[in-house]
Amino acid sequence: MSNPEIISIEKLNSIDTINWVFYKSWSLNDTALLVLAKSKYFHTTHSGGPQFALVLLKKTRNNWVVTKSKMHLPVITSWGEIPKFKLEAIDKIHVLTTDYGYGNQGNDRRILKFVDIDLCHFGETCFQYAYNSRILETVAEIDISNYQGNINTVQRESNLTRLYNQKISYNLNQQNRELRIYSTSHNLTYFKGLEILEENKIEKIELPPINEVFQPILCSWGKTHLH
Repeated sequence: MSNPEIISIEKLNSIDTINWVFYKSWSLNDTALLVLAKSKYFHTTHSGGPQFALVLLKKTRNNWVVTKSKMHLPVITSWGEIPKFKLEAIDKIHVLTTDYGYGNQGNDRRILKFVDIDLCHFGETCFQYAYNSRILETVAEIDISNYQGNINTVQRESNLTRLYNQKISYNLNQQNRELRIYSTSHNLTYFKGLEILEENKIEKIELPPINEVFQPILCSWGKTHLH
């Protein structure tokens, strides 16, 4: 039997001018295979990085056949780095997830994205969650005092530096067909200039986790298939 990975790359290169190469594959079941390809040539710059394409193949009696393909997935890469991709299943429905981001001047913005495989529209975004993973900014004393009442009485500076960090994760509940996004780390840290506050002043303030539940997963066109 022919190699499905080779078949998928040959298919992409026959319909697009980009030179595609194999990156990763997942088995959906005994007769279906998902292949993720990346562009062979790319730039290792701030806004540069490989592009991605998806191919869905079905096994016939003697061969693998390409049934669907999607080039130029809506995923941003930078500095040539490739984000992690993971295949998830909700009953018999599959989505491809990835968490990617970009940053500048101490700030990072990330997107948790779910790409449709066999829900509504192959290769399209069916859900995404954008969040700030890191913010480094100057904040006035009066804003900090909203979190800690006495901090403005012990700090002589008119402005302080605030560092905000957040990490998130998600859970797909098979029984309830439910997507839950929650925070695993969510905190604020205040600095005096670039020096951590000393003595008895508050150095870190932990915020409670963020919990959001989405049921069902929505497709880009507003169709739902998880009733």
